[in-house]
Amino acid sequence: MNEIWDHLITQYDLYFYMGIRVTVVLDQSNVEKLRGIQAKLIKNSTKSVSFSNVLNQVVEEGLRKFKA
Repeated sequence: MNEIWDHLITQYDLYFYMGIRVTVVLDQSNVEKLRGIQAKLIKNSTKSVSFSNVLNQVVEEGLRKFKA
């Protein structure tokens, strides 16, 4: 029983820390805007800035403004 519980906790931890992989199709203009944001963040940072990180930041900001 503990092995099953440990497996579930491990799977939850992976989703919590790594996120969930999703495939989306973006318009070329949106990709270009996101790449521009990424380029600015890279110039102002000493760490790497992934496209996924930029997309998540933009989505989070947009969701804060969106009221359902």
